[in-house]
Amino acid sequence: MKHVLILGAAALALAACGAGETEAETTEVAPAVVETPAVETPATIGAAWLADNAKEDGVVTTDSGLQYKVIQAGLENGAAAAPGQTIAANYHGFFLDEEVFDSSYTRGQPLVGPSNGFIKGWNEALGEMKVCEARTLYINSDLAYGPRGRGSIPGGATLLFHMQLLAVDGPKDGDLEMVCPEDKILSGPEDY
Repeated sequence: MKHVLILGAAALALAACGAGETEAETTEVAPAVVETPAVETPATIGAAWLADNAKEDGVVTTDSGLQYKVIQAGLENGAAAAPGQTIAANYHGFFLDEEVFDSSYTRGQPLVGPSNGFIKGWNEALGEMKVCEARTLYINSDLAYGPRGRGSIPGGATLLFHMQLLAVDGPKDGDLEMVCPEDKILSGPEDY
């Protein structure tokens, strides 16, 4: 009987030790969560800027995401340019940091070309603008040069333009009709 009691006590001691080891083995430690900071790219910076800009007074956002603000109304009897019609326009293109990348005002010569032959944002705006109308355009990269960019314009860049439609061609090919009267032509970016 003495042996039975000793064996029983030994078994109980071993069982108690085994339970402690099992508990220690099953304790789990939660993995540390490491947050990676968001990478700022021209596209993400532009998207945030445009979201804020959409709240500004007078800014219109179209279904495509093009934003604009009318600076000067067009002629009452003026029509918007039909796709492919030749237009003449003055413009001043710049980045969000106000660095100018191109300007017909600086060259002293309006741009002349087909109303649907430019970046998507311009094509859309020109399809709505009347002769003499001046707008500031806020163009997301999808409606500009996209992720690849072009020349000095980096991929993903949001572009801003001060633009005035000066003329739309008439029934005779290349005959610029509906010319904006001189007193309605804005002299440069400072007029926007």
